[in-house]
Amino acid sequence: MEISYFSICTACSFFILTSCVSPLEDASDASASNSNSALGGLYADNGIDQTVIVAPLPREEKKHMQEELLELLGLHSRPRPQNQETSQAAPKYMLNLYESFVDEDSGLLKVDGDKLIRVRDRTLTENNASLNSMNEADEIISFPNQVGKQHPRSRNKRFLFDLSKVPADHKVIGAEFHLFKAYSWKQPWFHNFTIFVYLITRGADLEDREMELLDQKLTYTIEKGWIIFNVTRAAELWISSAAKNYGLLIDIISGTGESLDPSDISIALKNGPEDKEGFMVAFFKQSEDEPILARRKRSSTPIKNRRKPQTSKPQNLEEHVAHNGIHRDYPFLGFDVSHSNRACKKKTLYVSFRQLGWQDWIIAPDGYPANFCGGECSFPLNAHMNATNHAIVQTLVHLFNPVQVPKALCAATKLSAITMLYFDDNSNVVLKKYREMIAKGCGCH
Repeated sequence: MEISYFSICTACSFFILTSCVSPLEDASDASASNSNSALGGLYADNGIDQTVIVAPLPREEKKHMQEELLELLGLHSRPRPQNQETSQAAPKYMLNLYESFVDEDSGLLKVDGDKLIRVRDRTLTENNASLNSMNEADEIISFPNQVGKQHPRSRNKRFLFDLSKVPADHKVIGAEFHLFKAYSWKQPWFHNFTIFVYLITRGADLEDREMELLDQKLTYTIEKGWIIFNVTRAAELWISSAAKNYGLLIDIISGTGESLDPSDISIALKNGPEDKEGFMVAFFKQSEDEPILARRKRSSTPIKNRRKPQTSKPQNLEEHVAHNGIHRDYPFLGFDVSHSNRACKKKTLYVSFRQLGWQDWIIAPDGYPANFCGGECSFPLNAHMNATNHAIVQTLVHLFNPVQVPKALCAATKLSAITMLYFDDNSNVVLKKYREMIAKGCGCH
């Protein structure tokens, strides 16, 4: 199949092609980019079992494609986070969660619960509801505590999370408040305590404050680990009305009815270790009729119509390499064009985010193996071509009437998803799933 370099057939192929552009550069970005980023971030099979970098597009075309790529990723602009620290509790949890997703045969991504437990500090209250939210969500966002350091002897602890930038059309399918408890040496080892989490519904000041109980958990002196509370109601309220966000408040009551300080049972707070600070995680689902990649209304002018006219337009990746002089000047790097018309098969195509200069906001991955399908679907169609019955019939008819009936085309027969982990403009960590991004199998259609 010939893959048109400038025509966008699917969101997946468009994402792959646009990844060859370098980021929009200004004075602040120039120092962050390296010499490799100018080469682009797209690596492809050269036809002789080698993976080589594909020459970049001219600057103006890069700019247009960069804008389209950000739209496909659901981003209004290139994120510019102020804090890129990944050692804090929320980013560490999100990175562990990212590493726990596995690609199933169906092409979907699911969390390996056992793997998540192994890579994280012990979770005292993990349940199936958490795993269900992780697996169902299209997007997962963590929010650090925005409240400054509090007095260590304050009995009531307030936590504030900024969800004001979350789009109102995001459907919340779950939200969790994570609180870390260390071993407590101040209390007898057999004592138990109940931690209550309240939604502050009115009044930031203590005297006129109104609260609603969201969740409560029982814990013991000798326990150590993360305690997870269900705060879905809070996330729904704060996204629908940011003005009603007064935060959460925790209260701790002993088994004998005594009110305690969080420090009495070794609850980690803002003034504690940064990798043990409390944080919030929310799970979001896109509506069924919403595009899985793009959120904004796309430009009505296709990219190919915004381009400057060229005399000889390359029609596929092999021709693009030859067109840009790589094959002529460096034969060992180019495609072997004379052997490009091979049987339909999967070929290597790697997208490097790092060489795009995006490592300042994309935490993981550094890139991904997108792959592509290329080659001929000519008679006879062998078994390894994974041809459909329709493709076989079409190929036979093409032999008798090649003018009116085209050959069957080489296309992806199996696609899988990827996850991306990145900082948004508020330095919140976002984990997002993108379906049908990797070509796993090819065949004639």
